[in-house]
Amino acid sequence: MESLGEEPWDVVICGTGLQQSLLALALSRSKKRILHLDPNDYYGEHEAAFSLQEADIWAATYAGSSAVEGNSGKQAIFKNATTWKHPEASDHGLSFPRAYSLALAPQIIHTRSKLLDQLVSSRAYKQVEFLAVGSFFVYDAEASDTRSKLTRIPSSREDVFSTQAVPTRSKRSLMKFLKFVIDFESDEHKLVWEGKEQRLLSEFLASEFKLDENLQKYILALTLTLDGRVTVADGLARINRHLASTGLFGPGFCAVYPKWGGSSEIAQVACRAGAVGGGIYMLDTKADINHPEGDEITLSLSNGLSVRTTNLVTSQSEAGPNAPTITRLVAVVSSPLKSLFEVTVEGAPTPAVAVIAFPGHSDSPIYALVHSSETGECPAGQSEYYHLPLLPPPPSFLLVS
Repeated sequence: MESLGEEPWDVVICGTGLQQSLLALALSRSKKRILHLDPNDYYGEHEAAFSLQEADIWAATYAGSSAVEGNSGKQAIFKNATTWKHPEASDHGLSFPRAYSLALAPQIIHTRSKLLDQLVSSRAYKQVEFLAVGSFFVYDAEASDTRSKLTRIPSSREDVFSTQAVPTRSKRSLMKFLKFVIDFESDEHKLVWEGKEQRLLSEFLASEFKLDENLQKYILALTLTLDGRVTVADGLARINRHLASTGLFGPGFCAVYPKWGGSSEIAQVACRAGAVGGGIYMLDTKADINHPEGDEITLSLSNGLSVRTTNLVTSQSEAGPNAPTITRLVAVVSSPLKSLFEVTVEGAPTPAVAVIAFPGHSDSPIYALVHSSETGECPAGQSEYYHLPLLPPPPSFLLVS
């Protein structure tokens, strides 16, 4: 341990979140001396995944107070966390705590995303098991039949002409838009949207493609924007990514999800690979920055050591000044919810994640990610439900076990 402070490190990285872990991996392969620290006793930081017992500890840490430690004027990234367990949970099949993995960052990854390209180029993907993200649904609260309240979003020619949720007269307009967006950057199609980039996508859909509100809800849901006020420029790019990703790695899915905890699993794989490359990792270790001397920065570690570096990388520890508040609920459900994970295309893998959009009557739609037991995050016969609304801060942040 004493030798860690003798020579300056090329880079010291604080935090084992996804970005920091991938950076540490890349630097370790370039023969740099890397010291990777995390004040927490677990990997993943803001993208961590927890057992039920670990979730209780995490929630107690972020219960109530929203101020950054030592600075009451800054807001912490997480706040108002709490856990709750049904009094008869054991009778309904709740298993032992480590049978579950509750992810702080359950993001899906489109197959044409830059992140997936980086994972492939780093070769870290070989140690991650990716699962298919299946259907995207829209919830219709006004549907008279309970079985029709969830409608699959049609995103291909076959989907459009087979769905019964879209009137026959409207299918032609929907197909016209889907053909347009798949090639929206062509010279011909740029003439349609250039000069309108900052308009709301909903207005653009109505004026240029005559799509009513019922059809718009399917298209807007594919943008995965929580505020619902996506612009033409951002919306077309997001929908294009969704459509272009479909079928890239196999039929029937456009996105993947890392098994065992989402982004947390990628961060841990990157850290293990970084250690193989020569990086040194220290969890449960805080670092205080002393005054820089010349080109060197001296850090006092909570374990009593002092280390020097010429490059320091830290993670974000506070919310931005105008950051929106996202209220999350994570629930373990005592049902496999099999109807959400059906194979809809011949030859496609069985999906492990489904996406549900709740359009509502405001500019803030609600999204839910539903994970089957195939994600490794809960026992067979159960599922996990991640609820992500963008709302004013409620009295509490529910992390339901």
